[in-house]
Amino acid sequence: MGDLLAGRYRLDRRLGAGGMGEVWRGHDLALDRAVAVKVLLDAVTNEEVIARFRREATIGARLQHPGITVVHDVGQHEGRLFIVMELLSGEDLAAVLDRERGGLAPDLAVELAAQTAEALAAAHERSVVHRDLKPPNLFLLPGGRLKICDFGIAYSADATAGWTVTGRIFGTPPYMAPEQWRGERVDARCDLYALGCVLYALLSGAPPFGSSEPLYVLMRRHVEDVPLSLREAGVAVAPDLDRLVLALLAKDPADRPESAAAVAEALRALVAPPGGAEESGPGAAPGREPAPPGTPTDRERPATGGTRGPGAPAGGEQGPGTPPGGTPDAGAPAGAAADREAATPRPEQPATGGEQGPEASVGGGIAVGVGEFVRGLLREAEGDLREAPPSPAARVEVLAVAADAAARFDAGLAHRLLADAELAARSDGDNDGARAARLLTGLARDVAPHAPARAVRLLTEAHQALFTVSAADRQAPLRAVAEELARLAPERAAQLTGYHFADGPAENRLRALIATAVAAARPEEAERRLARIQDAGARAAATYDLVLALAPRDLDAALRLSERTGSAGARLLVLCQVARDRAAAGDPAGGARALEQAEAELPEVLEERAAWLHEEAAREDVAGRLGGAGAERLRTRAVALLGRRPGTAGDEKADHALASLAAARDLVEQGARPALDPVRARTRAGRARELPDPADRARALARIARDCVAAADAPWLAAVADDPGRMAERPAAQQFACPAQRKGADRP
Repeated sequence: MGDLLAGRYRLDRRLGAGGMGEVWRGHDLALDRAVAVKVLLDAVTNEEVIARFRREATIGARLQHPGITVVHDVGQHEGRLFIVMELLSGEDLAAVLDRERGGLAPDLAVELAAQTAEALAAAHERSVVHRDLKPPNLFLLPGGRLKICDFGIAYSADATAGWTVTGRIFGTPPYMAPEQWRGERVDARCDLYALGCVLYALLSGAPPFGSSEPLYVLMRRHVEDVPLSLREAGVAVAPDLDRLVLALLAKDPADRPESAAAVAEALRALVAPPGGAEESGPGAAPGREPAPPGTPTDRERPATGGTRGPGAPAGGEQGPGTPPGGTPDAGAPAGAAADREAATPRPEQPATGGEQGPEASVGGGIAVGVGEFVRGLLREAEGDLREAPPSPAARVEVLAVAADAAARFDAGLAHRLLADAELAARSDGDNDGARAARLLTGLARDVAPHAPARAVRLLTEAHQALFTVSAADRQAPLRAVAEELARLAPERAAQLTGYHFADGPAENRLRALIATAVAAARPEEAERRLARIQDAGARAAATYDLVLALAPRDLDAALRLSERTGSAGARLLVLCQVARDRAAAGDPAGGARALEQAEAELPEVLEERAAWLHEEAAREDVAGRLGGAGAERLRTRAVALLGRRPGTAGDEKADHALASLAAARDLVEQGARPALDPVRARTRAGRARELPDPADRARALARIARDCVAAADAPWLAAVADDPGRMAERPAAQQFACPAQRKGADRP
């Protein structure tokens, strides 16, 4: 600590160490900036290791792309080599997967894979093959940007042949392509195979052939075995995405997609991009976590994946009052503000403030004292929001949560807050039609469970906002509008899709979703159509989609149809999703029914999985590998599953089923939970007021207000739920401008 390398880079704190070197947080005195410094250990004399170290610096310096770690400098100090890189904050995808054991939401996983493919394309264009792509080498920054790290064993096609030695294995076993296992000379297509393994892990929670198996088992599976498709494994993904992952995992490199650029394009076509952390607030889909894994944890991470060892810190430089992940609620310390709020408002105290009027009286069965307390919290939240730096997503999110609280007892206040949220979505688009459309679509998604007519009108405005956007930038937000309309007004969604979209994988998937939503209005006809599908896998996938589309209209029919989804695992997963959707839509009783049916499927899921493990063990016995040790482990896992001890079996599929049940149970219980009692509410509010950031304070106070009134028996007042609201005074097409439209070009 304190050493000065080359008279310029001061070492401040060691971040981690490995067999080859140490990584330090440093400071570049010449440019006055924090950097990461990777220093080769004095004890390292192996020429190959030194060559790898130099190669990492050389390759990193020549690759310039937002998705690839920046190498600033390379040098020597007293005979020791060092590399200077950008210092990254966030966490790698291995840490994300450790936390999200069942895998990520498909849209998020596809977005991360698309960013990885785009960065790989840039490397491949410079004739660089990474050869060690894996979650620990993919680093997620605050805001959602992904960076590829550690080019220590990268192969440069235009370098000398000695940089790759035939017969040597380079890579990490769970993510290595068959040609790497065989020790053959590799090209860029080995990175595509690794990307397929990474995407499989992001979607399911584990790579396609596992990660803890013995080396010889992994080698056989990667070289010989056909991977189980994601849908067959019980992961609810679109068929197009399932096919793309299997194409990436093809044994023969010639059967994989032609390039990383082609993969990136295919991934971008599958889903609308989430728009980054700034725009993810109100747009979180029902039943999903509102913020993506990898939101800022303030972990400092050097721009490399190859040196973190047991001595590396788990992360950290968070302030004492900031909970992990930046969640701004009960994690902050309580202070004097809690004492100031100790007094309970008197029941006879009249309502005060600017929200009075014919509709402003306390309603929905909410006590007068509670209503006044909630109004006070909402006023505070609005005040904090005015102090906060302008952020479109944060403003819309806080106003939407505040309106959700007010709509349960004060129609006048709710109308004003909803109008303010809509105005924020329109005006905070910064004259960008695509940005405004995303904000309006997210707001529509938030209000749809309570006020579907308002949601349809907001989606209409979002569509109009896109009239000013060029065709290339219009497709993704238009697809998001169509997907939301498919749930609320499928005929209009079909109209929009037919007008704006040509045939393609993503468009065909959208049409299939719309057709399923239309069919849900005629369940008997829909079931007859399902019966005509010959392929069992396609029929199971279509049944899964129909169950989800039918549940909001006819829960009884959806629950009956779920019995025909296919395997017990697929039935459990679709029922868990129905439970989450119903709970998020304010129907915890319906969610509880779906959850009860899902829990009843668990024994059969465990029996199915145990039977599969016994079959695998039998195959191991026939092969006679390692005296049957692998087969015995499989049988041990099967016995644990059959003994109703899935938590001790160490089986990833059983763990995924248990995690799905737990997530559904949490949402259902949360929806059925009584309103937050005044004592706990005042304590939480006191802690929230101690938060230093005004946007965090506003968000926390609005959520506390909603928790005070958002009990299962307090739906939105009819005066709010039935009111579609008003369109903007000016047509949305006149509120936004873009150069293409000013020239009269490219109108939809």
